[in-house]
Parts: sequence; structure tokens; C-alpha cells
Amino acid sequence: MPHAVSTVDQLQQLGLKTGLITNAQFYTPLLFDALIGRSIHDLGFDPDLCAYSFIELKAKPGTALFQKVVNGLNDANIQPHEALYVGNDMLNDIKPAAKVGFKTVLFAGDQRSLRLRPDHQITAPDAIITSLEQILDLID
Repeated sequence: MPHAVSTVDQLQQLGLKTGLITNAQFYTPLLFDALIGRSIHDLGFDPDLCAYSFIELKAKPGTALFQKVVNGLNDANIQPHEALYVGNDMLNDIKPAAKVGFKTVLFAGDQRSLRLRPDHQITAPDAIITSLEQILDLID
């Protein structure tokens, strides 16, 4: 995704914690190194703020993966409402993230992956972005 790596790097430079919540296959973490030449660790993602469905044996849109990250945030003295969750799927991302108390951002920059889910009643995200670098504009 354009600007993904540079945005993550800038978030790290600001001293912010980053994580992942993903309905992933066992090979998903390996794709980072294969596609961009840097591992999740090298990108600075906090292991306590990462939740993978293949490890937890849970999946989105359930809140279990999100709750795992809430626990990691609590351990770091960060409240869920202080966390910003960015996702491309209104049902699988925005709804459960809002349910656990995260601020939510819908990434609408990639028409191939954007899932609005108009057939579901879902709370609107707190913000909508069309480029990942816009995350930086949302940080207090």
C-alpha cells in the first residue's frame, strides 16, 4: 500500500506504539519481509499490540482479537479511546474496534479492498482517509 512503510516509520519517530489486528494466515507476518524487506519487528510493531487470528484461533468481526490488544494497551497505561484503529472493512474492522472503545478510521483509498457493508447497521467511523499518510494528520 502506498505510504504504508513511511507512515509507520513516522509514527515510530513520534514515539507512538503501533500494532496489528488481522484475520491472518500463518504466512502473513512473513509477507512483510518478503514484500518490503522488513519484518514486523523491524517496522517497530509492538508484539503486545498484535493479534493474529491464526494464533488466537479467533477472527474478526468478533472482539476477541481487539480485546487482546486492549489488554496490551492497558499494560502500557494506554486507554482504548486513546488508540486509533485503521481498517478497510466496516463490519470486520470498524464495528468491533468501536465496540472495544478505539477511535476508528476507515481506509477508503483502495477500491479493491474497501468494504462498506451497506447491508449492515454499523456505527460511522470517527474519520475516513484515502491515503495512509493521512493518519499523521489525525494524531493529536
